[in-house]
Amino acid sequence: MTVNVTLQDIIRQVFAEIGESLNPAETIGIIERYSLLVDKQQRVLGQRYDWPQLRVREVFTVPAGKRYIQLPGELINQRIRRIEVFWSGRWQTTPLNFGISSAEYEEQDSEFGERRDPIEKYDWHKTREIELWPLPQTDQILRVTGARDPEPLRNQNDRAELDDVAIVLMTAADLLEPLDPGRASITRDRAERHIRQILGSVTPRKRINLAPGDRQPSVRYILRAPRNNA
Repeated sequence: MTVNVTLQDIIRQVFAEIGESLNPAETIGIIERYSLLVDKQQRVLGQRYDWPQLRVREVFTVPAGKRYIQLPGELINQRIRRIEVFWSGRWQTTPLNFGISSAEYEEQDSEFGERRDPIEKYDWHKTREIELWPLPQTDQILRVTGARDPEPLRNQNDRAELDDVAIVLMTAADLLEPLDPGRASITRDRAERHIRQILGSVTPRKRINLAPGDRQPSVRYILRAPRNNA
């Protein structure tokens, strides 16, 4: 997996992939358009696949009686993969279930401030907020695992956080679609095979025990996979 490639170099690869001229005099008018397409493609790929360098884990305290929580750091609710609660001196092995319905409110009505420990479920509220159920009787500690968006590519020297070949092939496929659908399909298939290959070869990270025994965990931290500086 080759990351940290500049936007300028990725655009040059896109030109070569679709067979357009690399003569600067002939490319000035479309560099800006291709820059926007490459940036968009990196965001789409970041959301579609599980890239280790975009993984984020955060731990934070939920005050007693709190119903809605602003997600810390760079997390957004649509990209949450797992939420765990620290309860009875250890992290619970069963994560919080997603989805709060009228059945839950009938059992424990948040509107009336009814409280109970521990937190059992969550649901989306706003882009950066989640709703918790039931309202916690005491302060609770949650560990949220999810993903962030890659950093935007705005300037020619900005570096992509995702694999350059994946970005190049997917961008080229989109550009070829209205001109040559057959070639676009072949290019997209190449991109998907490449992505499966590089992500399938990523060695799973070792699990880090952040709260050994019954020791109280630190209240806030972030874990990210290191960047490949290739």
